[in-house]
Amino acid sequence: MGEETGFRIGIWPGGAIPVPALSTPDVRLLNGELIQFGTYYYMTEEENRPDDSVRTLGLAHLADRLYTDGFKPGAPRRVVLPEQFYLWEIGGLRLDDPEEVLRFTQKWGVLGEPGLSEIAIPMFDTELLDPSRKPAHLAHLDLFKEMGNLVAHHLRPGEQWDFRKFVHVREIAVHAALIRDLTRVWDAVSGGGSLEAVRRDWESHWLQPPPTTELAQGFLVDMLSHALRPFHVQLFLTRNGRITYGRWSPTLFAATCLQLANDIAQEQPYRRCLKCGRLFVSQRGRAKYGQFRKEGDIKYCSSACAKAQAQRDLYRRQVNARKLHAQGLDAEDIAERLSANLESVRRWIGKGEAE
Repeated sequence: MGEETGFRIGIWPGGAIPVPALSTPDVRLLNGELIQFGTYYYMTEEENRPDDSVRTLGLAHLADRLYTDGFKPGAPRRVVLPEQFYLWEIGGLRLDDPEEVLRFTQKWGVLGEPGLSEIAIPMFDTELLDPSRKPAHLAHLDLFKEMGNLVAHHLRPGEQWDFRKFVHVREIAVHAALIRDLTRVWDAVSGGGSLEAVRRDWESHWLQPPPTTELAQGFLVDMLSHALRPFHVQLFLTRNGRITYGRWSPTLFAATCLQLANDIAQEQPYRRCLKCGRLFVSQRGRAKYGQFRKEGDIKYCSSACAKAQAQRDLYRRQVNARKLHAQGLDAEDIAERLSANLESVRRWIGKGEAE
């Protein structure tokens, strides 16, 4: 548990904000390392092409870029994120597997805007506490250069690295790792985990973890406030009742950060699954689809983990019953010692003798 700083993280306007549905573009994997994606703009079902309003706004190069190399993307899809998306889908994503990253992107969308525009420059001055640590703003610059070098030779003439229709799988990994690190930091400053655990499990290679609770709080404020910028009053253009220009849907990264911010606003404590070690707020899978169990003494993140642990515990009880029977105890004594049903103990013993 982190030390008491006297500061408490607050959120405006207060309380949880509903996470809106997202517009998810069609994607494909190129060369095992690039994910090319279609437009977020409306595309007609008849022609499977961008609406003409895109061209009339001088954005024809966006439409032309979509149909290179034989890629003709389908229309964007509407996606609703499940609860705890940042803990489950992002928390369980294998970032070193391009095919898994592609499947994730196909289902949920592109995590992170090209150009790292959604990742804030951390303002906490860690070098003041330890001169050997690289200042956070220089670490951000190094990441900018690293990602730029990955995509530079893939850019076409006149195409900008922060305004393109593809991302490198490592760019997605950087954004996913940051969300997972933000989760670890919140777990530490809220009292569930520790800064030692944050340092041990830290994944954002470009940035060192905040060394104190106060700087960890500042890290959360810097990163999440920046990522949540899309949630404000906006203007957009429509044509024939359809939105054709303007950000009418937040990005996947912003929506994911909003889920985390909502849990912070509600001071939701994390639980740690006794079976797999996953951090979770509510249990998945025991209630009907789309619902989550939050009340009671919940020890497991999902019904699958609960069932697996129950099976493991049952196997141990059966083994213990057979050992006790081999030592000369009868079924009644075994049932009393193991606090088990007598008929169950007899079945366990009988099964062992049959084997």
